[in-house]
Amino acid sequence: MSFKKRIEALKLRLKILRRGQITTASKLEEQGLQKTIEELTLREELYWKQRGKKHWLQLGDKNTSFFHMSASDRKRRNLITRLRDENNRVVNDKKGMQRLIEQYFGEVFSSRHPCPEDVERGTECVSIKVDDGMNQTLLQPYTEEEIRKAVFQMAPFKSPGPDGMSPIFYQFYWNYIKSDVISFVLNVLNNRVLDPTINKTQIVLILKCKNPDHLSQFRPISLCNVIYKVASKTIANRLKPLLDNIISQNQSAFVPGRLISDNILIAFETNHFLRTRYGGNKHHAAIKLDISKAYDKVEWCFLEKMLARLGFDHRFINLIMNCVTSVSYSFLLNGNEFGSLFPSRGLRQGDPLSPYLFLLCTQAFSSLIQKVEQEGHIKGVAICRRAPSISHLLFADDTQIYCEATHASITSIKNILEIYAKASGQMINYSKSSMVLSKNSPDNLKDELPAILRLQRTDQQERYLGLPSVVGCSKKGIFSYIRDRVWQQIKGWSEKNLSQAGKAIMIQSVLQAIPTFAMSVFKLPDSLIVEIQGMASNFFWHDKEQRKIHWIKWSRLCYRKNDGRLGFRSLKAFNKAMLAKQLWRLITKPQCLLSQVLKAKYYPSTSPLEAKVGYRPSLTWRSIINSKDIITAGSRWTLGSGTSIKIWKDPWLPRPSTFRPITLPPDGLEDTVVAAMIDPETKEWDRHIIENIFIPDDQNLILKLPLGREQRADSICWHYTQNGIFSVRSAYLLADALLNSQSSSTRSDLRANTCWKSIWKANIPPKVRLFAWKMVSAALPTGTNLEKRIRTTQFPCPFCGEANENIPHTFIHCNFARQTWALADLPWMIISAWNLLIMEHTSLTLHQTVSAANSFLSAFREANVTQPRKHVRYSARPSKWIRPDTGTIKINFDGAVHHKGCEVGIGGVARDSNGSVIAWFSLKFQRQVDGEIAEALAAREAVDLVLRHDWNRVLIEGDCLSLINKINSLEPDHSYTNSLVHDIKIAASLCSDLAFIHTSRTNNTIAHKLATRAGAPLYSSCCFSPAEADLFCLLEADFHF
Repeated sequence: MSFKKRIEALKLRLKILRRGQITTASKLEEQGLQKTIEELTLREELYWKQRGKKHWLQLGDKNTSFFHMSASDRKRRNLITRLRDENNRVVNDKKGMQRLIEQYFGEVFSSRHPCPEDVERGTECVSIKVDDGMNQTLLQPYTEEEIRKAVFQMAPFKSPGPDGMSPIFYQFYWNYIKSDVISFVLNVLNNRVLDPTINKTQIVLILKCKNPDHLSQFRPISLCNVIYKVASKTIANRLKPLLDNIISQNQSAFVPGRLISDNILIAFETNHFLRTRYGGNKHHAAIKLDISKAYDKVEWCFLEKMLARLGFDHRFINLIMNCVTSVSYSFLLNGNEFGSLFPSRGLRQGDPLSPYLFLLCTQAFSSLIQKVEQEGHIKGVAICRRAPSISHLLFADDTQIYCEATHASITSIKNILEIYAKASGQMINYSKSSMVLSKNSPDNLKDELPAILRLQRTDQQERYLGLPSVVGCSKKGIFSYIRDRVWQQIKGWSEKNLSQAGKAIMIQSVLQAIPTFAMSVFKLPDSLIVEIQGMASNFFWHDKEQRKIHWIKWSRLCYRKNDGRLGFRSLKAFNKAMLAKQLWRLITKPQCLLSQVLKAKYYPSTSPLEAKVGYRPSLTWRSIINSKDIITAGSRWTLGSGTSIKIWKDPWLPRPSTFRPITLPPDGLEDTVVAAMIDPETKEWDRHIIENIFIPDDQNLILKLPLGREQRADSICWHYTQNGIFSVRSAYLLADALLNSQSSSTRSDLRANTCWKSIWKANIPPKVRLFAWKMVSAALPTGTNLEKRIRTTQFPCPFCGEANENIPHTFIHCNFARQTWALADLPWMIISAWNLLIMEHTSLTLHQTVSAANSFLSAFREANVTQPRKHVRYSARPSKWIRPDTGTIKINFDGAVHHKGCEVGIGGVARDSNGSVIAWFSLKFQRQVDGEIAEALAAREAVDLVLRHDWNRVLIEGDCLSLINKINSLEPDHSYTNSLVHDIKIAASLCSDLAFIHTSRTNNTIAHKLATRAGAPLYSSCCFSPAEADLFCLLEADFHF
């Protein structure tokens, strides 16, 4: 029996029971029925949620009908009822469609066996990029931690492969199955033993357009076994950090540190140049290429040759090719599996390794372009004299080529495409490719040049990577597609099938995400933002049949949840934050291709923050420069040497909003740099200078800043994050505060109410949390509230009739409400009883209300206990101190702040593989610092200890995770601890085989004790003396593991 029928039968029984005489037995049966109904309803919701693939909605909102509708709609969209063959004949029977699918993909995945000479010609320009150090990294034995990391990086509810299991199974039961999984995967990776059965893959066809009927209109997505994906993802995690040194800057897909927005901004700037170039003798062309079945037609021999050309070790190449070539396919048609295919080319879309292998293949195309450019056969487009020449841009298989519009250039490009196609299998789809020429090009070139490549001639490319590539006068018209998409989403959702809590999540997760991509490079018109927010507000407050009152205006709903509202985004502030990210990138990544292009045109002799709008700027540049106020308000200098920071003119103190000293500069010292206040001998602050010039507040702030021993350049940091690195979230909060500074008093009043955190963190269904929020926010349609809005007469309390209907009385002070609060674990059913009484004139007894409330909460909690967790946490840390391996020394360190931050103590202890103490230290400083700086000072002292004793093979262990992450990070640190972290990294590089690891506080007790009891500086190269009895006890406790 289906969920629906079982629930309906139980509800009918409950209705009959309530009409009968109330007895002890009937009460017990009623409670049991209510509990069962709630359990079945929640389980039905989870079932349809997973079937509907709506992972952004939460549980417990009774959105079952919405999930059911989503799953049904998804099934209907993906249902394939007919196909056309190569002769355009319709095939609609099951066997015929299966035969057609096997035939079509058998052709796609069959190699054309390119001759060795063609492969050689296609790869001969590729230079070695992988050095011995990189190969050594790739060939290191794989570890258990790498496999665990790969397992928990996977999205839990991804579609299963032939084994029928999703990643959530491995994550949820990890503690039970990890030994088997790790053993199997390590055998694959370290011993190169890959059983072809785990590489069996199902291909599901995902439509690329509406109403597809030809197989070329479907995207074949591979559903791999999770156990194979664990191995593949582990390899990908090793390869990914090396890609930035291997892949050309012209490729921005999947390479860490590169963004899709880089290509969009460069392309938009280049297209703006072509569109506005009316004079001059040089003509330029922009060619957009569409590659047919790019992943599916990669020749394996070409991939293997490319890996060798780039310099990968043959052992790594064998591992990769084993993963690629051992695949076998079956197909899914409307949920039914059929067929068996052994391919001889292609990369799977669904294999974690495939995107990175495809990038390595595209490096051959970049190399061919770069060679003919160096030889002078083609010339790229430079948007101004100082700008780098842009000859091509790649985002995976999406290709743009820029060159001079001459017959010779286009012919050279044609030759390159032919060479690349013969070698790699990458064929150009000429019907979907196009060419645009600059405005100053003569008409004869506009006809002749596209004909050489058999391309369509177009006046302008409308879109690039999903965004407009050219924007005219009507910006609102160009971006109206965003508004239309929002409207289509709202229109497609049946509002009756969603609770208001479900609507809130839909707005946050779906509607507000639609404009995000465009907002990352364009400033959207204010009028468009108002329209989108109006549609979202109407969706949240209205029913399908009729308009309803907006109890709280949209701008106030956009406050944070902890400030008493729903946490919806202010799209205007979010747009500014997204654009500020681009400006921050220009400041901190001056070496990237985007920065070079924009600097040449808009700020050749200054910095991005000092740049002007410039002459004939593009819309993207005007959008980016519009966010300058956000960066100015949130960034400051972080100390290195202090030689480039002016004390009174530059922002450098960690005190918003000016980040400058309050003290006025003495005459003649206005341009003094911070380095003048640092003692060159001790590398510490010169307290005498500081105390003579600055007021006490400034003195304390300056002296708190840690200084490093090693000289390094000053750098810009983002003040509103702990790591000093820009984040859109913190920039959004800053932008929102700046845009709404006039309403700060209102926000203070909201923030003062401490109940908000309790409401939003309560372990209760989301709709109950929303009701509690509406009750506290006076957003319920009680008689008193309605009288204020529509001038109606007052209503008496529906429960007692003794007072006016208002929120405090009806839901708290009324006798019925008071008794419900006293007897029910969750008095949610007061609102249900209120609704029934008002809307249906049906009253519930106190017993029925309390019983229903308790059953509802119990069922919700039980259902959520048994359901898979959204974020599965795993900790590999032991609960006791662990001895290091034989021949290894372990140093535990800790820092502690004493006397209200005026003193800092640091401590550390070094032990060998037997657990015996071989050295320790305990130091105290008179310094105002916080906890992380104290930890950094202790870590630096621990490294100094290693250098003093000239130890090899050392593990340094601390309990401050943020500090350990900074030390181990390959990226430079921009936080307030950066000077000390830099010192630690420099000193650690002088040690042989040293590593930093994190541990829990319970494993770090001796170091903690040494830090908290620090007095006069103490160093020792022996065990503790009898005077340290408390330390002996802790040392003894560490041996009980």
